[in-house]
Amino acid sequence: MCSYCRYQRCVDVGMSKQAIKQGRYTHARRAQYTKEIKGIPLADVKTEAVDCIRVDEGQLNCLLNKLTEVQEKYIPGLRKRFPNPEVFHATHKEIYDNQCIFRVDTNLPCQLPKCLPCEKVDSINEDEKNIISEIITSGLDSLIRFQVEFVKCIPGFKELCLADQSELLKASFCEFGYIGDTCMFNPDMKVMLGLINMPADKLQMHDMCEPEFIDSMMEYARKMQNMRLTFEEMTILRGIIVLSTDRCELQNPTKVEEIQWTLVQYLQFMTRHSKSRLWTLIGQLTSLRSLRLEQVVGKLLNNFKQTSPFMNSFPVIKEVIASVDPNS
Repeated sequence: MCSYCRYQRCVDVGMSKQAIKQGRYTHARRAQYTKEIKGIPLADVKTEAVDCIRVDEGQLNCLLNKLTEVQEKYIPGLRKRFPNPEVFHATHKEIYDNQCIFRVDTNLPCQLPKCLPCEKVDSINEDEKNIISEIITSGLDSLIRFQVEFVKCIPGFKELCLADQSELLKASFCEFGYIGDTCMFNPDMKVMLGLINMPADKLQMHDMCEPEFIDSMMEYARKMQNMRLTFEEMTILRGIIVLSTDRCELQNPTKVEEIQWTLVQYLQFMTRHSKSRLWTLIGQLTSLRSLRLEQVVGKLLNNFKQTSPFMNSFPVIKEVIASVDPNS
């Protein structure tokens, strides 16, 4: 509630002090400031009306088909979740009413522990916490493999040097996954579905996540649900997230920006019937960055690593942890 703290957080996530709103906030000005935050050269900013955007619809549809195929391979039925978060309401209510965990197979092609019966969350012991950490870590390992296959479909990504590909993937893997899961959260009941379906505050009870992080994650999910994000928009946003150049050291950031700008133009074309939607979606990516998912999840997994020997089975996860948590 402190105005100074709100201001300080804005500065921390990249707010320009020189860009404080004065007078009418035009589309041209918003475009300029959005591209400044995203790290795209201002000379390349397209300030013309959305209706003037020209893209090759054939190439866009081809890309969407390829990315959809990858997503359905790893998460069958994903398309049906958008834009209908209500389809999970019955499951949310059951978990909330019973304060329980459903340990479920998420259809990810990885070696997850067998599905276990619903249990009261309060009964979790150390062995069960290890099972939860194993499920989460196994799922994140599969998420990385899913992400790799996804980005290989984006034209130009495979032409980047391997070092740049690796840095982009490691810096974005949590945001890449979370943007597709926002429809599965229930901010009112604070119930989360995914690798572990459970009341979110129980993660706090067992020292697995900070309360502030859970609250921020839930509120972000609420905003995305209110926007009625479509499957196609979510798909392109995933690509834009991976191709952000301002959070890792790259050998050829200009090439990455060119690839990302193509996806931004695709998104602009897809949202052309609502001129404000593009900027709202881009603004949500900036808000997503403020959650600092990589740092939080990296520290969480690093804690798992200290007590869970199975972490040695996932070298890719260990590498990601090292990239976001210097103390690991």
